[in-house]
Amino acid sequence: MTLIGVSLGGIMARLAAHRLGAGVVREVITIASPYAAGPRATNVWRTYQWVSGERIDDPALIARQAEIAAPLPVPATAIWSASDGLVNGRACFVESEPGLRVIELRGSHIGVHFRAAVLRAVAGALGG
Repeated sequence: MTLIGVSLGGIMARLAAHRLGAGVVREVITIASPYAAGPRATNVWRTYQWVSGERIDDPALIARQAEIAAPLPVPATAIWSASDGLVNGRACFVESEPGLRVIELRGSHIGVHFRAAVLRAVAGALGG
């Protein structure tokens, strides 16, 4: 199966791929998902703490972040934008990750999953 996630959904897709492995997951596509840096790489980290009840300095959360950011056991595509507005676009990928295709597009974080360019990029990743 291919896992596709936007923002936190992409972070969860990476976690699932690590835990399920290549026998279950074929590839991961993340969209505006700031997995490659700590929570402070976003403008919503305080909201995350409030909603989740987790403190960003909790050792368990830090360990989970390291697991998520580790190279995936399957091919991946990271779609990001330098003009995101909510997350630091550079936190949405690790340049040296083996098997990672990085696609930069213009656009803001809100509604990114409705943008035609993003949908074309996802279709391209699925097709090739």
